[in-house]
Amino acid sequence: MANSFRFKLASTTAIFKVASREQCSKAHSPSQQAIHNKKKWLEVTAFAVVGTATLINPQAGVLLFLLRLCFHVLAALQREDSDQEDKTDYK
Repeated sequence: MANSFRFKLASTTAIFKVASREQCSKAHSPSQQAIHNKKKWLEVTAFAVVGTATLINPQAGVLLFLLRLCFHVLAALQREDSDQEDKTDYK
């Protein structure tokens, strides 16, 4: 019973990922895909840096929080910059 549920869940997830990739590639222009790729790389980098910092010093709770906050600010600034570029494209 549990194995069949896992298989159904895995197959449903795989189908959803394929469908969402196709929708993203149809809906976005190449510049929007580049922005999407930058966001994903930022998430991967943030995960790696915070994970490494946690392994080095797990008791540095406040510093880890500040490090994660810095990555959130960086992502927000990039979103703001991409929004401004989108607005200038329409003029």
